[in-house]
Amino acid sequence: MQGTFFDDFEAAAHWVAALANTIGNDQWEMPGLGVWDVRSLLGHTSRALVTVEEYLARPCDTIDCPSTIDYLSGASRVDPSVIAARGRDAGLALGSDPRAYVRELSVRVPALVRENDPDVVITTIAGGMTLSSYLPTRTVELIVHGCDLTRAIDAHVDPPLGALRSVVHLLADTYLATGRGVSFCLAIAGRQISSHDLGIWPS
Repeated sequence: MQGTFFDDFEAAAHWVAALANTIGNDQWEMPGLGVWDVRSLLGHTSRALVTVEEYLARPCDTIDCPSTIDYLSGASRVDPSVIAARGRDAGLALGSDPRAYVRELSVRVPALVRENDPDVVITTIAGGMTLSSYLPTRTVELIVHGCDLTRAIDAHVDPPLGALRSVVHLLADTYLATGRGVSFCLAIAGRQISSHDLGIWPS
């Protein structure tokens, strides 16, 4: 598999793995994001890789969610308490060596994706989607929550520019599609607006 959407995903996966290596042994229980500590935040971030692997094992024939923007637009309907619980569980799933766990995922999952046709239809939480439509949603998760991690642990590890650019463009398109283009414009212009106005999906 080749293409910008795959290159961005792979670069974001490697970046998160590098970021995980900078987490100090005394930082795992520090506040991460919302109800999550750093370990749970990394666990939730790792699910951007885990779900790709899981969904590739569940091919289907019907496309229920036709685009990346459709997926991101519908994410706000997910119960935040369910996401919070998944994050905590994912943190526990990192095991005794979270850095190695994420590092192995960052190698194994892109290699698995590379072996598949970008048009293969997989069963996601939103229903059937092509791999090429689903993968950019994982890049969004990796970049956004990777940035959350950098803030939580006060790291200075910038995301890959190409992936960051793609995520910013995709978020802009999603905000426009959901009628929140003005909120997005004000946010990037440095205006203070509420998280309710800006958010398109729960943590």
